[in-house]
Amino acid sequence: MAYFSYKDVSLFFSTGANVATVPTANNKTTVYANNAQFSYTPNISQQRFLGQDVDKSNFGLAGSPNATLSFTCYITGSGSGNFNPTDYTGDIGNIGATVTIGDLDDGIRLSGLFLNSYSFSLTPYQTVAMQCDFAVLNPVTTTGTGSRITTGDNNPASVDFGVFGHGAYSTVGGINAQQGNVEAVQYQYTAQRQPIYQIGSFFLSSCELVSEEHSISVTSENIQNLVQISGNDYGSTTIEVKNSSGNAVAPTITVDGRVTAQNISASAGGLARGSISISQPLK
Repeated sequence: MAYFSYKDVSLFFSTGANVATVPTANNKTTVYANNAQFSYTPNISQQRFLGQDVDKSNFGLAGSPNATLSFTCYITGSGSGNFNPTDYTGDIGNIGATVTIGDLDDGIRLSGLFLNSYSFSLTPYQTVAMQCDFAVLNPVTTTGTGSRITTGDNNPASVDFGVFGHGAYSTVGGINAQQGNVEAVQYQYTAQRQPIYQIGSFFLSSCELVSEEHSISVTSENIQNLVQISGNDYGSTTIEVKNSSGNAVAPTITVDGRVTAQNISASAGGLARGSISISQPLK
């Protein structure tokens, strides 16, 4: 199992057709991650034969590598050059996105990336941080030489915190009038995929989107409307992530689904406080 731990490492995303199409200076989106984890495990198994002693050469490929890239970053904008995970789902052409970790020339280059999930939370006085999880479906390298990470500093010299999405400026619409004041909102997108490999090739041939859904969880006080046994049809709920200038820094998210869970707690002398979860299947 491979892993890395490094300081001042950026991620550069692009939409390429194969492993040879990696992010370039003119075709990249930079992600300044708070933290990042890259996990790579070869999928090999023992091959045993009658009359032969077992040794380290008795291992062969049993499937595609098990690799993931996960990171947390602040939502900074939806314009050109700003990272939006829905631009890199990998579904366009079913060939996956590409990313370079650390440096465009000397970093770890990955291809065949598909978005498994991303999520974020909105609270009144917190910057909006987004958690992204990608599956890596192509090998990192097919040679005996691995990749290295740059020693340079790729982070910006100064950070303008005003461009970050923030809970104090963001808005949530479509909340039921009996839901009370919204104290927090959590959003999550998940997808299930089936990779397809052609005989005679190490690299991904295509990847089918099996199912996808997104959901929100709304926490509020003074909840009065309880969920029916079949779940309420809640209607459209919208989330707009904005910065201190009032500019939207991510596309408007609309969840039009059913209430699938509700939790309520109450204490003496206090308000009833709880949360509801609303889920919408997309495929």
